[in-house]
Amino acid sequence: MNKVEIPSAVSVTGWNGERTALAKDKAVASKLSAETTKLADAIKALDSAAGKVDFSVGDAKGIASASAAGAALAKLEDAAKGAVKTALGAAKLAAAAADTFAAAAEKAQKGLPTASQKVAVAAKGAAAAASKAADKFASDLSAAVDAARDELAAKAKAGDKKTAPPAPAKASPKALADGKNLAALMRKSIALLRTPKGPPAPVKFMVLYNKANPKELRLYLGPKPESGLAKLKTQFPSTVKVNRVKDPKGKVVWEKGALTFLSDILKTGLAKQIQLSIRQQTKVTVKVRIKRSDGGVDEADAKDVSDDELKISPAEEAEMLAAGKAYEARLKDLDSAIQAALKGPNAAKVKAMVAAIQSAGKAEKYDVASDGIDELESLLEEGDVGDSDGKDLEADTSTAGPGDKGVAPAKALAAKLGALRSKIDAAIKVGNSASKQIKDYKDAAEKLLQKEVKENVDKATLFVNRIEQMLVDATKSASTLPVAKLEAARSDWIKSRDTAIKEITNLSKAIAVAFASETTQKKAVADAVRKLGELQIKLQTGLDNELNLAIKAKDPDKQADLVDRARDSLSSLQDLLEKDELMKNLDNNEVVKNMSVVGPMKKSLQAIEAVLR
Repeated sequence: MNKVEIPSAVSVTGWNGERTALAKDKAVASKLSAETTKLADAIKALDSAAGKVDFSVGDAKGIASASAAGAALAKLEDAAKGAVKTALGAAKLAAAAADTFAAAAEKAQKGLPTASQKVAVAAKGAAAAASKAADKFASDLSAAVDAARDELAAKAKAGDKKTAPPAPAKASPKALADGKNLAALMRKSIALLRTPKGPPAPVKFMVLYNKANPKELRLYLGPKPESGLAKLKTQFPSTVKVNRVKDPKGKVVWEKGALTFLSDILKTGLAKQIQLSIRQQTKVTVKVRIKRSDGGVDEADAKDVSDDELKISPAEEAEMLAAGKAYEARLKDLDSAIQAALKGPNAAKVKAMVAAIQSAGKAEKYDVASDGIDELESLLEEGDVGDSDGKDLEADTSTAGPGDKGVAPAKALAAKLGALRSKIDAAIKVGNSASKQIKDYKDAAEKLLQKEVKENVDKATLFVNRIEQMLVDATKSASTLPVAKLEAARSDWIKSRDTAIKEITNLSKAIAVAFASETTQKKAVADAVRKLGELQIKLQTGLDNELNLAIKAKDPDKQADLVDRARDSLSSLQDLLEKDELMKNLDNNEVVKNMSVVGPMKKSLQAIEAVLR
């Protein structure tokens, strides 16, 4: 790949020159001593990390065969996960250190002589340039890797297609955010369905699937399927053609301990596919039923889901609310598509929707504004989405149930049961509660199959499928999660997080006291306190709950899902601590100078990350 040089503004030599100039003014140098050292260390770390990147990896020159391209691509991916990732992380830290220095330099100007103020201003400018340079290095390095990856992938594809795996798809920030939003809404909808009162509005569904591979599908679950299309589309690569299945008459309820789809469009055999999609989207496994008006039922069994698994954290609620508060920015992003739509057949509808969104936003009805934008964006995205009656969705025929014309004959099902005989006998010999259940299911299936009628075969199929699932569960390996270490790391995180929330409250009070006599600062103080309150909410993610559930989980698959959810929450928190401007300036701030909460939180999250690797 093309070599990327560290820009002068963030190089060791370049910053040493700035540092030397700064040292000449002792008043400024003294005020910025800690930040100067931190930035110098970050720049040295970046220089060291960049020096370890082997830019010869990924070079497509001289590669003539698909096998060689595949081997080179594999090496490039290893580098991307290793030295390149480290260099990108170092660049991010250098940019953050430069931003902190610039903020400190701006504060340092107060009370200094004019000459010293000029030095502080120059130092701030140098730090700002270093921050931009670090971001540019990271951007250029990522681009170099992507370009090399594309070139090698093209060479591999042009030759022997069996060699060299395709480059892994990189989800965009919007796709990740949309995925989190869909998952939170789905968990919230399921949780409401499980309550005695039920949801305030009927829960509906919509399925979007890959036209070329109908087993690849994503699901919207909530009150307004028409608002979910745009977000669902981002869960597929942009090159994939998708179809949607919607059922205006269908709805979702909680019945017999399962998420039950009342629909004649979803054909029998799809329960497992839908269960898998829900698991992939939410990291939660829930029992799924499809119930038709003719009485046909298809089931995908699972252990009962807990309320804690479905819980929406304050941070997730805040993110959903923030999407509504940002309605003006989101409308601006859609402006070109809106202008084009205003010239088409949906002009009146689009105009009315925009007006309704703006009205809701101005009235601070941010949930309404957010739903409106989702619906508008989905309307604008409809053009290249095909509508399907659901018949081309691929069902899992191994789970055929009542109401499905393709139900397996009794003899075929008996043969399937016979093939499982040795595993069933071994499981029964274990002599535990599962053994008894497996024996009961086997006996029931065999008795039903003595009479070859459709109703009996339907019931026997459910028993055989349950036996298969229980046999799989019985052979699962024990969990390797280091529970004791994770419990300790979780406890440290909770302590550091709770301390931070408490100290932020103290900071808010201190700001109010410090500026109590300055009436001109009243609005600024209120804004500062509000932003600090929002920061407290952002810290209250579901991480501690997800870790607790993972620690307690007995089922290895469920535990793995919970660990994945915890990793997502962990990553979001680490981004918050590294990127949020307010968060970066909490420690040693001017109002409470001895405040130290960000460092301990980072340390506790790093400990969790080490355990979850």
